[in-house]
Amino acid sequence: MTLLLQLVLAHLLGDFLLQPSVWVAAKDHRKIQAWQLYVHAAIHGLLILIICAHMSYWPLALLIASIHLLIDGIKLSIQNEHNKRVLFFWDQAAHFLSILLIWIFFYGIPRPFSPAQQQNLLILLVGVVTLTMPTSIAIKTFISRWQPGLSATEQADSPLDLERAGKYIGYIERLLTFIFLLTGHWAAIGFLITAKSIFRFGDLTKGKERQLTEYVLIGTLLSFGTAIIVGLGCQYLLQLL
Repeated sequence: MTLLLQLVLAHLLGDFLLQPSVWVAAKDHRKIQAWQLYVHAAIHGLLILIICAHMSYWPLALLIASIHLLIDGIKLSIQNEHNKRVLFFWDQAAHFLSILLIWIFFYGIPRPFSPAQQQNLLILLVGVVTLTMPTSIAIKTFISRWQPGLSATEQADSPLDLERAGKYIGYIERLLTFIFLLTGHWAAIGFLITAKSIFRFGDLTKGKERQLTEYVLIGTLLSFGTAIIVGLGCQYLLQLL
């Protein structure tokens, strides 16, 4: 289980936190000709060696990096504006499935001793990383079909700094929900949802922007729902192990 958690953590770090948006744009534009695609795959292999902290894992790291390159290459080759959103989820599913299958295949590989404390820490790290950029991108991709169109005036009033602020608000609310759940403070989660509702939906209601209100509501429910599900999953693993 420790090795699997290390592989998942390496994937989350490599596919989201350590992949700049300019790399994503370059891959979308140049497809398999983009050098960023190959560096991105190499980073995944390097992360596995760093997180596992043992050079005996180099066959595992090489195999996962190669399969990651293959999956991303296939996705980029068939990707267009119409299927981009769907392919994002299929791509992630393929990556996680490949990691699971490779982990099962390499289960007997010699591994350094890992104490229970390290395993628990890895569970928490996977939960925390999942609730930051990966969840943010997944929610944004999922609800993009309902995003209301903005007029030129509204776009001018919504600078990039405000978009980034909204992203970090999502990070904070999910991480707080995660912490409150693991510590058994469910009432604090309710307070957090209520506080956001008062400040966020009050302005939207005043503006009578029903479509925008529903769009924000879907995103908020998905954000809190994901944090609760991930928190319950981590809690179960911590109790199980």
